[in-house]
Amino acid sequence: HLRISRKLRQAQSLMVPESILSTFAGVRQQSGLRAEVLICDFSAIPFCYGLFRPCIVFPQKAAEWGDEMIRACLAHEFGHLKRGDLISLAVAQCA
Repeated sequence: HLRISRKLRQAQSLMVPESILSTFAGVRQQSGLRAEVLICDFSAIPFCYGLFRPCIVFPQKAAEWGDEMIRACLAHEFGHLKRGDLISLAVAQCA
């Protein structure tokens, strides 16, 4: 957990491509959820992270993806946030 947090703090300096930002804004508005979007250089797949300040993290290669792929990934990750999967995972790791 701490290693990912440290890497995500470093990732905040990476620029999120406009194609991802604009799609993210639309999907976030539709979901009604609060989240940020980040780009990282240490993962090959998108994931969501953070209980109190949730964010959806995309790999750098996502800049090459089409809008439909980005939209599908965002819908999938917002689904995790909406269902509270991060909270369930945190509780399971404590047990």
